[in-house]
Amino acid sequence: MRKINIFLTTLCLISIIVGGASCKKSTPKTKTELISQTWKVQKAEENGTTVFEIGGTQTANYTPLRLSFNSTGFTWIDSQNNSSSGTWEFTSNDEAIKFLVPNNASFSPATVTISDLSEDRLTIKYTTSNTKGQTTNVTLYLVPAG
Repeated sequence: MRKINIFLTTLCLISIIVGGASCKKSTPKTKTELISQTWKVQKAEENGTTVFEIGGTQTANYTPLRLSFNSTGFTWIDSQNNSSSGTWEFTSNDEAIKFLVPNNASFSPATVTISDLSEDRLTIKYTTSNTKGQTTNVTLYLVPAG
């Protein structure tokens, strides 16, 4: 009987040790890991007015826009299907992204502000100017394109 109790006690201890080892807490993803995917526009606002929303308002065409990140590079496909690629980096304590496009000094936006970032949401804000010098404040609510 004593041998059975020792065996069961040992078996329970092994189960606790193995079970505890498999319940390790996962480390949260870094901002670089969160952003490293392809994003599409779910909703777009210009100067505070919704101009595009999947399944809703579409006074501007943001359907083709894609923003793909990997750990250091990006590709931006704009609403006219023009593509720009280069490198990127977090700035302003990881609250903004600076885009660096070789041989394309006119790439816009050069910097965007991040107001939300998770595995399934990326919200960025930036300002653009047209040839007449008029500015537009743009907010893009992005979701994974996959």
